[in-house]
Amino acid sequence: MEQMLDQLTGINNLNATPVITAILQENENRDTLSDSMKVLVCFRALRNVLNKANFIDFKLTDLLNPETERLKRMLSVMINLRKYQDERKPEVEQFSVEGEHLQQRMEELYAENDELGARLEELREKREGEKGKVEKVMQDYEVARSELKRLHEMQGSLSMDNDKLKTQKIDLKKKLVSWFKSPFSFYYHTIFLSW
Repeated sequence: MEQMLDQLTGINNLNATPVITAILQENENRDTLSDSMKVLVCFRALRNVLNKANFIDFKLTDLLNPETERLKRMLSVMINLRKYQDERKPEVEQFSVEGEHLQQRMEELYAENDELGARLEELREKREGEKGKVEKVMQDYEVARSELKRLHEMQGSLSMDNDKLKTQKIDLKKKLVSWFKSPFSFYYHTIFLSW
């Protein structure tokens, strides 16, 4: 029975004794209670195992003074449970390995999330620190934009003045050319040149 309990639950005399000893150290009747505590530990472990296997009405009397039919039924349930565990062991181990991988991946993702959170906070602080610089650049941009607009308007005005002066220059050239071609201009030049 102890061997089956060890295989089904992992509880045996070696790992239960230190717990029982620790509990009994506070009690005066250690020697008389030691065996009773071992029976109770065994009973609770068996009851938990048998409850999982739908053998719900397991009692302390089944352990201390078993009836033949109930004992057979109880052993049958325990044997079937053990066979079932043996059949499913590869699947359980596979799921256990997958669970460990998922646990490890989850821890990595939590660490990555923490790193990203710290990076985000750092970027927010940096953005807040550069907010004044951005506002200054935007003010400078607005000043430069208004200056550019003023210069563009000035350029338009100067371009119009330039066009007028070009037109006047062309008109003056035409007048000058026509004046030199006129007969009066010939006499005028001759008189002035002779003096």
